[in-house]
Amino acid sequence: MTSAAPQRPPRPREVTFGGTQAVVGGALALVLVIGAAQQLYSHKMEDMLKQLVTDPHATQLGLTLADARTLTKVALMVMGVMGVTSSILGIYVLRRHRSSRLVLTVLGGLVAALTLFAGPTGWVVTLYIGGSLLMLWSKAARAWFADAPPTSGAGPYPPTLPPSRW
Repeated sequence: MTSAAPQRPPRPREVTFGGTQAVVGGALALVLVIGAAQQLYSHKMEDMLKQLVTDPHATQLGLTLADARTLTKVALMVMGVMGVTSSILGIYVLRRHRSSRLVLTVLGGLVAALTLFAGPTGWVVTLYIGGSLLMLWSKAARAWFADAPPTSGAGPYPPTLPPSRW
């Protein structure tokens, strides 16, 4: 007779919801970033950047239209990387990876703090991110992650051996 494999407790709904929201939110952010990147050299974007550069607060910085376009391009690249990272971390959270939950929380907190400056639309995004992250730290989620099986392998270091006697 063979012994049955130990039963893993089912994933709490909170973790499923929070992890799925991270995956979907990251993918949605990536799609929006790609759409904005395609419009980077459009007349509409050029008009918006000209308005930004001629703003009294921005003139103190000495930004040119080319500088503003470059900053926008860099910001879009960073947001794209964060979107992809969020999706990947969300997948690992769903697979019960503890470190991914922690890194996703830090990344989500950073993005949520930055989107607060985007006005009412950013506030909605902040609430979305905050709600998803809170789900990952609910009581049921903490218990599920605490009960996670140890990772396979011996870890980064070889096992310690007792001191040898010469």
